[in-house]
Amino acid sequence: YHQPVKQLKGGLGITAFNDRLGTQLQQDASSGEVTGVDGNAITTNAVRLNYSFHLPLGPGRLGLGLGIGYQGTNAGSDWYAIDGVANDGAIPSSTDDSAGSLDLNFGAFYKTSKFWAGLSSTHLTAQDIEGTSFDYSVSRHYYFMTGYEAELTSSWKLLPSVMVKSDALSASLDVNVRGLWNDFVWAGVSLRSGIDAISPMAGLNYQLPGSQTLEHSIQFGYSYDVTLSDVKNFSSGSHELFIGYCFKPIELVIRKKHYNPRFL
Repeated sequence: YHQPVKQLKGGLGITAFNDRLGTQLQQDASSGEVTGVDGNAITTNAVRLNYSFHLPLGPGRLGLGLGIGYQGTNAGSDWYAIDGVANDGAIPSSTDDSAGSLDLNFGAFYKTSKFWAGLSSTHLTAQDIEGTSFDYSVSRHYYFMTGYEAELTSSWKLLPSVMVKSDALSASLDVNVRGLWNDFVWAGVSLRSGIDAISPMAGLNYQLPGSQTLEHSIQFGYSYDVTLSDVKNFSSGSHELFIGYCFKPIELVIRKKHYNPRFL
């Protein structure tokens, strides 16, 4: 959630996520019999408070953002190796274990009416999360993105953009191209470097009744990631659906004071 705050010349936001992976046994509470497996072996939780400061710069505006919060990991008990190998040394002990630490992010974003670019980094503290049965370091990640809006005709716009992601050891490049018709319907495609994946996408901007600008509209979008690498033998791809809405900022009412000259 993100909200502009006029008094702070920027905005405040809260980010929270819960990620689960790995395989863990499911057991009957009374008999202890194994009834199946689930994906709760490792759970990562994070919550962050974000602040961005905006200021005019040249023909556009510059935004500087800072996020600070907590990231923790929990390793559940009763791990299950799907390859059937028992006593795998990479699997933590059979007791629940958790640990966490401070997390810090920073970014900058510049935007004009036709051009935008951003640079950011996550996990700046490169924190070490150490539990009783596990110990790992969270790597810093770096992101650069830029894009441009080209007006082809009175009805059509072309929106190319690129994004580079890196952990200082390896990098990947995403190239995106979208076509926008009458600021209403859009469609495009994203291609990842190394021909790793291709993602067709489509969506629309629904302008609310009584709204004078597209800033107060609901955005819908859908994309499907088609895996092209050898991972395709184990994955059929992934679906992504998003819905967005921009709230109209609340204007502060400035009350004017009127003085009676008799008391001046």
